[in-house]
Amino acid sequence: MPSVHRFNSRPLSKSRPLVRKNLKIGCININRFSANFNLLEQRILSGTYDIVSVVETFLESSDNISPFHIAGYNFLHCHRRGKEGGGVGLYVREELAIEKIVATESIYDYTPEYQIISIKNANNMKLLFATVYRSPEAGYPEEFFEVLYRLQPLYDNVIVTGDFNIHVNRPGDQHVGRLIKQLEQLSLHLVSTVPTNHVIYHDGSIYENCLDLVIVRDTSLIESFSRSSSPFAAAHDFIDFEYKLSHEIAPAVTKFTRDFRRVRTETFAPLVEREISIGFSRDGLSLFVVDEAAVGGRVVTRALLDLAVATLSSALLAAAYLVAPLSAPRPASRR
Repeated sequence: MPSVHRFNSRPLSKSRPLVRKNLKIGCININRFSANFNLLEQRILSGTYDIVSVVETFLESSDNISPFHIAGYNFLHCHRRGKEGGGVGLYVREELAIEKIVATESIYDYTPEYQIISIKNANNMKLLFATVYRSPEAGYPEEFFEVLYRLQPLYDNVIVTGDFNIHVNRPGDQHVGRLIKQLEQLSLHLVSTVPTNHVIYHDGSIYENCLDLVIVRDTSLIESFSRSSSPFAAAHDFIDFEYKLSHEIAPAVTKFTRDFRRVRTETFAPLVEREISIGFSRDGLSLFVVDEAAVGGRVVTRALLDLAVATLSSALLAAAYLVAPLSAPRPASRR
């Protein structure tokens, strides 16, 4: 599992918290700032957004980010190193009091990228806001949800946005069932499963999927949820909505545990072997030096080693879900 960088709990803006009833929020897979920034800037300024979440910025550590600042907004970003693509960012209106809580390290290791911030209202109400990008070859965002699980009980409001590359409108996607179950365990909900990505092939056929997700604790707090009438950038829709800040006490969150006493070698090992076989066949990988033609030349060496490790980790977790699923602990009966 990759490590994450935790920041000191110190406000990034000097703004005093304001009393806000609603926040206007936008989110988009921008697919390279250098190609689409002017379009994004125009959209943000004309739409008077409070928060805009962007993924696939393609920013690198050596890039000068000053050209991508927008007047009136703080720009928080987490770039990627070692492989082109990825990167997540947040534009937050300057008058909002914000703190950067946690973000993934910038070295890409075939795991999802994310950053999480806290926004504080004048009445001490706090909002936890997360931006996530999971590339198609990355493993399931298990680490992100573990971090979210620890943080969310401390907040009145929770919003997660980003491109998960999980086709939630297609039940056959290998990660959909697991995602839905995990959201249930966290008392979180998908706002929409309407397609947000529209790919047109040369023969005129259209492939549509819901990849760009908005996840909240209470969907009744979402107002005016909409998508751009046509793809905004790289076949992705621009999503915007208004979020009504909750003044109610956050509901209790049930903590789930895994009973490892149920794990037995004779049942667990075959499941792990099966999951590894599925994952490696999907990615065209092999743990051993074999006939490269048989695996399309994708023998696990150097660059593919991280992908193999991610696949092994996902296999172990998938097997654990089958043998010892997460469940709510039951109070011991008194005798």
